[in-house]
Amino acid sequence: MRPSFVEGEEFRFSFLLVIACSIKGILKIRENCWEILDRGAYDKFWLGDDGVLWAFGSGELAKLEDGSWKVYKKGQETYQDFSGVSQHRFSPPPVIFQTPDNKLWFAASINDEGRVVCFDGRAFGQDSFYPLAVTSNSRGQIFVASGERLFSYNKGIWEQIPIPYLKKRGAGSSSVEVVMIRDILVSESGTIYVATMYYGVLRYEGGKWDRLSWKKNKLEQIGASEEEPDEGSNLPPDEQWLATGGIGPVPEALIQEMYQSYIEGEGKYLIKATNEQLSKHIVDMKDNGSVVSYYRLVGRDKKLANVSLRKMIQALCNSGGVGEFTGMQIACFGPQAFDTLLDIAGTGTEQERVLAIDSLAFTKDPNAINRLLEMLDDHDEFDKLFFVRLARIAVACGKPEGMSILIQGATTKGKYQKAYQTELGTVTSLFQDVPAAWSLEEWTMWWQKHCSSWQPSGEYLDPMLVNSVKAQQRLLEIVAKKIESKKH
Repeated sequence: MRPSFVEGEEFRFSFLLVIACSIKGILKIRENCWEILDRGAYDKFWLGDDGVLWAFGSGELAKLEDGSWKVYKKGQETYQDFSGVSQHRFSPPPVIFQTPDNKLWFAASINDEGRVVCFDGRAFGQDSFYPLAVTSNSRGQIFVASGERLFSYNKGIWEQIPIPYLKKRGAGSSSVEVVMIRDILVSESGTIYVATMYYGVLRYEGGKWDRLSWKKNKLEQIGASEEEPDEGSNLPPDEQWLATGGIGPVPEALIQEMYQSYIEGEGKYLIKATNEQLSKHIVDMKDNGSVVSYYRLVGRDKKLANVSLRKMIQALCNSGGVGEFTGMQIACFGPQAFDTLLDIAGTGTEQERVLAIDSLAFTKDPNAINRLLEMLDDHDEFDKLFFVRLARIAVACGKPEGMSILIQGATTKGKYQKAYQTELGTVTSLFQDVPAAWSLEEWTMWWQKHCSSWQPSGEYLDPMLVNSVKAQQRLLEIVAKKIESKKH
């Protein structure tokens, strides 16, 4: 690893001092020789607002204090990469900042998941988002961009700012997506500007979002990410129908768009397909066209359609083809698939069970969720990854037993203890009094204090994603019926 070099005179030293950090530690040069100051593995320096020099490494944070390095260690029970070394060559540099209450915040990798870590001078904490960019206004208030989310820091609490939703780009696209925010600026007047990956620069002012249309040279108002946009929303009817979960008649434009996407894609060879051909298309699972083929086959042979669904899930898990949104895509197969998914959730391999549980969670169907949560009674399965997922769903649905299971898993040694700890850290991130140690007694006392006022927590059942799934279930089924009516 190449060391990072910093000239000491930039840090108010009275003489030129060159220091470096590397996998061998923090070093300084003396008489043309390198002297090791600390033997931790570091790769990044940062100068704080108060002139304090920090060094970041894997699980260690060091501060130059009174001429010597003071080292703070997070602990070995959870892997923490504070160094900011990116696995992606063109990723932006890691974000490090201080809030007005003198806390140090920085992007970190914890159990291979992006988090923001807080250090208050004594102890470490974490929150569930990964900061990509940070800025402040004239009063020193901090604002952070985190991909699909925006936050402001107010009196020790992170508050989420409503973000815009727009129609997903691309041929055949028929869903609403939240824009991916890469950078943020705040003007002296408090207006927020964000840079996005596909939609240019957006502006947030007076509680409303708008964007500059470069072709029309004017600002266009767009919606905010709410569960149900109000009647005065400026979204076009098709986008509003998707965002509200498919309430009311399906817009003809959406039906036609999805229909054309199917018959102009792989579906053009399947207009007069046999049951076996549709089955193969489902198992291959390349895009929403496979879901349309599933709905077509359900109308002919429901048993074969669900056998094909099971084979598809097996193939995805065996090939490593499960992506971040695969569960959401499978959720679009609708109620006809629930029994099959529930069976896989109870009897499949570890990966198959996780995927089936994720898929059912995105439907937010009360009966399916309740049947899933019945599996929590089987504590012989406690140290399994799918059980962690079940506990997460229970917490997202406001079930107290979900928190009890997360606490037990996070404080009990086992294969997935770290996974339980990550989930528990996420759902308690807004609390300032969480225990510093993974002690069952301390966490049980903490839960007894807060359980009476507990509210459903977590993004696992995000209303916007759930609404999109519900809408697409209706849309895809209608398109399938339209194709079936014309196949002869």
